[in-house]
Amino acid sequence: LALRLLCGVGVAGAKNALFLLGTEFAPPGSRAHVGAHLAYWWVMGLLLLVASAYALRSFSWRCLVLAHAPGLLVHLQLARSLPESPRFLLVASQTERAGVVLRRVFAANRAAPPEPLCLQQPPAHDGGRSTISQLWRRDLRRSTVVIGLTQGVCTMTFYAITFDDRLNRLAGSLYTGALLGALVELPALVALAPATDSLGRRAAYTAFLLSAAAALLSLHLCVAAGGGAPLAITAVLAGRLASLA
Repeated sequence: LALRLLCGVGVAGAKNALFLLGTEFAPPGSRAHVGAHLAYWWVMGLLLLVASAYALRSFSWRCLVLAHAPGLLVHLQLARSLPESPRFLLVASQTERAGVVLRRVFAANRAAPPEPLCLQQPPAHDGGRSTISQLWRRDLRRSTVVIGLTQGVCTMTFYAITFDDRLNRLAGSLYTGALLGALVELPALVALAPATDSLGRRAAYTAFLLSAAAALLSLHLCVAAGGGAPLAITAVLAGRLASLA
């Protein structure tokens, strides 16, 4: 259990750190699109996991873990080629390194940087406090609690749908349920950027939450009324799609 905990912390930390690194390179108007494109690779990983788990279904679970271990070693090597976030470097008062990184970005995109390349440092932390403590300022405290609560509810809903054994049996098998769950994440990510750009972040978030609630309510009514498996599976996938987006 301790090793599983350590693995979960490492994978989740690496995934979210990479997401932050990718979005910090994007201008504000493109961050939703960049975030969605980064998440596509998460879905590709889920599909690879389903395929490898099905291929190794007659072996011990240790074989599945070993089959994916080389990928982590490759990631360690790839991490050395990732440039540091220019914003982080500016916050750390490393202006020269930030300029070098940005010139590498321009070169990779075959574009010429503006000359002179002027970099502006982000505002300093309020009173020298950490970023986490600033989230609990009087003017941000309510937003922090609401966003944290809704994110927690979405996470519980998403994984309750994903790992519920009864719902997976409706799909025919654990592998089929996992495959359908991975595939349904693609339309969620495709819809994410257009929805947030056209409706705004808050309105899109609210619309997705209401869609997830409607899908879960439909699932409950379908199961309570003895509805067929196709209708229940459709409600499950709709709930997973909306809660993920």
